Amino acid sequence: MAKINLKLASALCVTVALMLIVGCSGAILTQNDFATISVGETIANVEAVYGQAYDVTPSGNGLTEYRYIERCPVTSTVDEFKYLVFSVTENGRIVDKRMERIGTNMNVNYN
Repeated sequence: MAKINLKLASALCVTVALMLIVGCSGAILTQNDFATISVGETIANVEAVYGQAYDVTPSGNGLTEYRYIERCPVTSTVDEFKYLVFSVTENGRIVDKRMERIGTNMNVNYN
């Protein structure tokens, strides 16, 4: 009986985790999407389409940086991760944007 309860609890945990992952993930901001977002656009427009940024940090001089993460498959087992960064003024307008590579490539085992 205890083994059945442990299996049931494990299955429930996995189900809840998957629901949270799927439920919390919004649209994905890709490098191609990033290229279409213009300086001068509002961050509110970006958030309306792609969801909230991964990280929002004041960077000084009245600017705030909004960081999104892009996962780029390099090979079938290696992914590269990049930050897509917007610098935004106090009135919510994008004044600069850039890409930053995050660390090194990561080996991902999908098996």
